[in-house]
Amino acid sequence: MTDARHFTDEDLTAFLDGEADAALAEAIETALGSDPALNDRLAALDVPMAALQAGFDDLLGAAPAMPKAEVPTISLAIEPNVIALAPARRWGGWAAAAAVVLAFGLGAYGGYSVDKPEKSLTWMQAAASYQALYVPTTLAIASPDVASGQAQLANVSGVVGQDLTGVQTIDGLDFKRAQVLGYNGKPLIQIAYVNGAGEPMALCVIKLDGPAEQKVVTQTMNGLAAASWKADGYGYLLIGGSDQNAIGTWAEVAKTNI
Repeated sequence: MTDARHFTDEDLTAFLDGEADAALAEAIETALGSDPALNDRLAALDVPMAALQAGFDDLLGAAPAMPKAEVPTISLAIEPNVIALAPARRWGGWAAAAAVVLAFGLGAYGGYSVDKPEKSLTWMQAAASYQALYVPTTLAIASPDVASGQAQLANVSGVVGQDLTGVQTIDGLDFKRAQVLGYNGKPLIQIAYVNGAGEPMALCVIKLDGPAEQKVVTQTMNGLAAASWKADGYGYLLIGGSDQNAIGTWAEVAKTNI
């Protein structure tokens, strides 16, 4: 396993892009909990993809329309419309933009298609990537009453085999809903909240393959504040917003209430 003191930039960018293998990802996640300098390095490498994507969208909007003539379809290996979401974040801005426009140009004029490369994400990376898609309007819904909220939490508790009814009330977080997602054929529970600033938050829970214990550690994932821990064979991730101090406090409360 890579020594936590000697993670290379390539290791960290692979972690950010979801390309690190499970052992490397686990080592980085653990080291982030006790190494502020490593958190700073990771933050410096984490390009804001939303802004980059918006820039690409502007370029694509100005691209020529598809001609009416029929063209042959050649199957390569990458969907052009996936290029902007792939790990192009490490390219220079102009090179990235050119690559995206070129990829869509090929799609429009040559019918080329490329399949997205397979990636081995850890469950936390998968959950963080999903949470990064949330915006305030995603959870602009009425909060359920206590009874309805408890019913939702009881339902997901039965699915994952862990009592989660105690996390409906966390001071500073407004409970919105609980739902069942999936990761590698196993249920992945997402309990959604909104913080005082209106930012979407989520507590994600999954049953691990064996006994595991880990104290709460805070880090940054996909540009979001995150806190993770393991207890009694379950993995937990609280993620959302940007307040590292608050995320750690909320995580400790959730851990106590479970």
